Parts: sequence; C-alpha cells; structure tokens
Amino acid sequence: MVFEKLLYATDGTILSLNVLGKLLATEGLLIEEVVVLSQLPLEKLAESLSCFEMKFKLYPDEDPSTYRILEVADKESASFIVAEFQKKTGRIHPDSSARTLIKCASIPALIINQVEEDKEIFQHMVFATDWSFESEKAFDFLLKLKGIIGELEIVHIIRKKLTVRDMRKLNKKLSDTRTTCLNNKIDAEYHIYAGEISEEIIA
Repeated sequence: MVFEKLLYATDGTILSLNVLGKLLATEGLLIEEVVVLSQLPLEKLAESLSCFEMKFKLYPDEDPSTYRILEVADKESASFIVAEFQKKTGRIHPDSSARTLIKCASIPALIINQVEEDKEIFQHMVFATDWSFESEKAFDFLLKLKGIIGELEIVHIIRKKLTVRDMRKLNKKLSDTRTTCLNNKIDAEYHIYAGEISEEIIA
C-alpha cells in the first residue's frame, strides 16, 4: 500500500525512531514522504532522521496537540497520521484527546504508545466493528493492508441480551466479514463479547 505522505507526530522531547523505523521497514508499506511534528529543534530533528534515506519535511518547536496535528495534516495533505506518545507524559494519550484525533481526522490515524523493540506494529491487530459507516471505512482501509497484517481479530461487543434470531444474524455478519478477510489473504478470526465496549476491546 502506498502512502504519499505520512504525518508522524510525537510529544516527546527525545525523538524515538522505533515506530518510524518499523513503519519505513514494513514490507509492502510504501511511504513516499514523511512530515515530522516534534518539539525538537530543527538541527536535532535533522540529525536524528539522517539515518533514513527518505524525503522529510520538519516542523520543529511546535505544540503536538490534537488540533495542531490535524492542522498540519490538512496543510500538508497527509494520507496517514501516526502519533507516538510516551506512556506517562503523553499529552494526547488520555482517552478524550485520542478520541478527538480519531473522530476528527478524515484520514487513517494510528495512535501508539512507544512500541517495544520486539513488537511488530501490524503483526496482530484487533478490528472492533458495529458495521457503522465508520467501521466500514476502517475495514476498507484494513483490506488495503493485506500482505502487511499478520493476524486480525474481528470483534463485536454486545450490550444487551439477543434473541436466537439476532444471534444468528450477528454470527452471519461476523462470518461474512471473516470470509472477506480470508479472500484478501488476511488471517482472521471473529469473536463476540458482552459488556462495556471500550473495556472489552482493551481486554
């Protein structure tokens, strides 16, 4: 899959190259240009990124708030947002800020806590769906990542008791979604859970 322009934003005062390096090295994911939004001064940013043979545009000394990320993404006509934040000090990490970025972005947005060295970003993913318009957009995007995704867990959360008929319909929808994945060479399984939606997805 080709991303003409990736916006990579981090709230850290030290630029971690772990996530960016993994993205650029992902086989089948072609990124033509990276826009970097960071608090680091221009010289430090350029030095940190000099190890990559890639076209970069740098926004140093900027506030990497949710709205600033969206502003730069729009200005640069970015096709994908990756926001990497430190686990304890990240300003965007609280649910409300992450939710704002995801809901307001008109392009795919990946929000990450700093990834451990041995973890591959797309190796094992969860796709939570309620078959809303937003879910269908997310699913269409996932299908474009075929060959990149290792395993995909398709998850639907129920919050009330279903009739036998409703349960059969739900299983059919999940089965059809899984079949679409398998037809696109994405290894997928589906699951039904009950409870609070966000908590069940995290669990």
